[in-house]
Amino acid sequence: MDWLKNEGAITYEDNVIHAERAFLANSILKWCTERAKRENFSKAQAYEYLRILRFYVKKKIDLCWQDGIITVSADEESAPTTGGGPDNACSGMETSNGE
Repeated sequence: MDWLKNEGAITYEDNVIHAERAFLANSILKWCTERAKRENFSKAQAYEYLRILRFYVKKKIDLCWQDGIITVSADEESAPTTGGGPDNACSGMETSNGE
């Protein structure tokens, strides 16, 4: 929750809480935490997911769960650059959310 606040996914205005992107970001954070506990999930992979989530929270890309897979959409100017390859968090986000 603190990470979401620090990244600006949760903001406050008077007595109103704005959390437009916090719910999806939180579900992906939970998925990453569970996967790290169960599987071989490197720090580099975890950092890449956090980096992608930052782009999402800053509204530079869109993310969604689609049939248990995290999908990314962005225009070419705002898309994060990545190293490519199947383990890359952008191109290889075929991940299950447990459903």
